[in-house]
Amino acid sequence: METTQIDSLESYNVIDSIDFGETVVFTKFGTEWCKPCVNLEKVLLTVEDSVVYKVDVENDAFEDFLSENRISNIPCTIIRYKKKKTQFVGMRNLTEIDRMIELLKA
Repeated sequence: METTQIDSLESYNVIDSIDFGETVVFTKFGTEWCKPCVNLEKVLLTVEDSVVYKVDVENDAFEDFLSENRISNIPCTIIRYKKKKTQFVGMRNLTEIDRMIELLKA
């Protein structure tokens, strides 16, 4: 599995509106120079039945979005399952991420 870069707010909104069915969707906000962001991405890619998108917080197109959604620390990850969402900041291990997914699916 690989990560797909989201380069515009319009693309983010389109992806956010897609019904992925039983697939878990991760959207990770971070940067390439952020070591925890890179390490978290490796963990997210191991989650079965999921897709991973990433948004570079240094992309000016997301400046207002980041402010409106109070995303100021990285990595910040939104987990979406069907119409439910949760998010977390910082690094998490696979067990912690699996638990968050279980809670979303409950």
